Amino acid sequence: KDQGNVFFKAGDYLKAAGAYTKAIKAVGEVAANCVELAPVFSNRSASFLKLNKVKQSLSDADACVRLRPDWEKAHFRRGMALEAGNEDNDAIAAYQAARATVTGANNPEIAQKIKTLSSKVRPSSLHYSSAAESAPENPTEAAKLSSKVDKFGPKGDPEWLVTAKSPGQPIHVRIAAVNKVGGWLAAHLERTLKRPAGEGAWFF
Repeated sequence: KDQGNVFFKAGDYLKAAGAYTKAIKAVGEVAANCVELAPVFSNRSASFLKLNKVKQSLSDADACVRLRPDWEKAHFRRGMALEAGNEDNDAIAAYQAARATVTGANNPEIAQKIKTLSSKVRPSSLHYSSAAESAPENPTEAAKLSSKVDKFGPKGDPEWLVTAKSPGQPIHVRIAAVNKVGGWLAAHLERTLKRPAGEGAWFF
């Protein structure tokens, strides 16, 4: 472990990872349950991350969390690996777990990580309407819509798809176009899944 730390501080992350691996292997088969190895897994996780080996870094961070769930650095390492893998929501959860530990509550670095990632993550603005929501109330509009769709699918030019895919349309117009057909699609699926044996289906 000490040798690995020397390599890490010198920026030789590959040799550092190798040294930590030797330390883990020296313990033998009980390494996965050896609490004393938590710092070694943590340091190797950091080494792997420096080498852009995100999956290996996350695997070691997970091992570290299993060994020391009460240790802020274990969760922090996991958050770093998840963040590197663009798993922002999971990374935030890991940083929050780090902050929930006794020593992590007042750590400004953890607080900053949560704040930065939270500002990146935005809830989806898409609205997925139900069949009831999408059904037009105006009889004239209902007749117009029924002339374009029936139980076999949309008829003629799929205007909703053209609108939805058009970059020149405002985003709210594109979303509305998708929602317009969403209710019909939900009803169609309901009918199709319950259709009598032998009855044809539009897209199955």
